Amino acid sequence: MSPAGVIALIVALLVAVLVLRLLFVFVVGRAVGRQALAQQPDRIGLVETNPQAWKDPAAADRLTEPLLLLGYEKAGMFTVAEMPGVVLRLLVHMRESVLAMVYEHPVAGQWVELVTRYADGTTCAVTSCADHGLAPRPGHPVTFLPGTDPAGLHARLLASRPQGAMLPIESAQAAQAFADGFAEAMAWRKAQGISRGEVLKVAVRWSVKRRAA
Repeated sequence: MSPAGVIALIVALLVAVLVLRLLFVFVVGRAVGRQALAQQPDRIGLVETNPQAWKDPAAADRLTEPLLLLGYEKAGMFTVAEMPGVVLRLLVHMRESVLAMVYEHPVAGQWVELVTRYADGTTCAVTSCADHGLAPRPGHPVTFLPGTDPAGLHARLLASRPQGAMLPIESAQAAQAFADGFAEAMAWRKAQGISRGEVLKVAVRWSVKRRAA
């Protein structure tokens, strides 16, 4: 077989495997979604920790320092009791009413998310992580900007967020605000469920990302 034929065979095999996986997901997608949601906690507990908890503390500092230069204040470093391996640093920008989160996940790595909360219960957020493929919660838009630096995220949030009655945020409130926000989002997601289409979209993105790795 020629080199071109070998490559064609490899591509065909990869496509066949992908199709079989996606067909399985399509058939049992909603069941997969229900099982995934059932394994998630309704609430989380934040446990104060120290820099040794980071797998890559230098990388976490590189994500934190630009935020400090922009006027953010540190609001604690935590692990999540229900999610082993997850480390979280919270920061607040009181003048701009922004809560910042620097995440580290054992599989997904590190990323930054910035969010503004409003008096009517809505939020607006930007994040440097990749789009997870799930439909957004109404009234809580998230702009996914993979690889964007913290200063770029800050500028994007301030330029694109709606004007309105923004809730102030202080360092002492950050951990509770984060935990409450998680509980509200999870309650909505469990009530809404995950559709077959959403599971399929996640599976496609996972397959593409895995092949590109």
